[in-house]
Amino acid sequence: MNIRTWPNFPDIRAGENVSLGKTTYFGDKRLAVFVIGDPAEELTCRNLITTCLPNSSVTNPNCAYFDTRNHPAALQWAIDQGICRLTGRSAYSDYCTYPEVEFTQEAVQSMATLGSSAI
Repeated sequence: MNIRTWPNFPDIRAGENVSLGKTTYFGDKRLAVFVIGDPAEELTCRNLITTCLPNSSVTNPNCAYFDTRNHPAALQWAIDQGICRLTGRSAYSDYCTYPEVEFTQEAVQSMATLGSSAI
């Protein structure tokens, strides 16, 4: 695995290069994706760019619901960077619509593994 950096992430310190990390959600074992600006930084839910919607199915294991509530500008950034693509499916929770995205194989392979069922 080659950890890759992605430029100009819009939601953590403007202009910062980030890498991606992956784990699974504790309850449903689905893909959870983090952005990592500083490897020494303690990861929090603020770093998550996906959201756990256990009552909504996903298309395949490389898919997740993008957290457009907490990271509204990051979705277009991720698409423009070639990190993911929209599947055309969405899930709804409270007053938010969360689009399902499929992370590219290149992006998934470049993600640091942060442990299993970490969140």
